[in-house]
Amino acid sequence: MPSTHIYFGSDHAGFELKQALIAKLTELGHHCRDLGPATSEPVDYPQSAARVATTVVGRPTCARMRAIRPSIIAT
Repeated sequence: MPSTHIYFGSDHAGFELKQALIAKLTELGHHCRDLGPATSEPVDYPQSAARVATTVVGRPTCARMRAIRPSIIAT
């Protein structure tokens, strides 16, 4: 199966989940790129979402984009 290029961004609440997903998907052979944040210090989610969106726009190999918000998963 060909590897997939996956771009990640989160807010501070999703930092740990993002790190775990990147580690597992990399282990499975996918190419992961972390677009931030680099720490769990408070940041606004829209900034990270915009960074991911502008990175993948126009890439013919990018079929879809998903946003994961831990605050939604936890409720």
